[in-house]
Amino acid sequence: MSTRDESLLEPARYALSRADVVIFGGAPPFNDRYQIFYLRTIRTVELSAEYDVPVLFSSIGIEQYSAENPRSQQLKKALALPVVK
Repeated sequence: MSTRDESLLEPARYALSRADVVIFGGAPPFNDRYQIFYLRTIRTVELSAEYDVPVLFSSIGIEQYSAENPRSQQLKKALALPVVK
């Protein structure tokens, strides 16, 4: 995540291109105040969209949403992708 080197995503691309579904469960991947999970979540959803792999979320926590917070807006955009069920 820190280098933004797309070549480092090849293992993820490989796995997602062969996946039937991606499930996020029982974790706080939307925690943008103290963690970087939200960045990984966004990128995973974006990659899933490239391969048309459905993404499901179950028992997920989220920090307070803010229309002015760029992180909230990034998450909102990723969660609006058609692969998110």
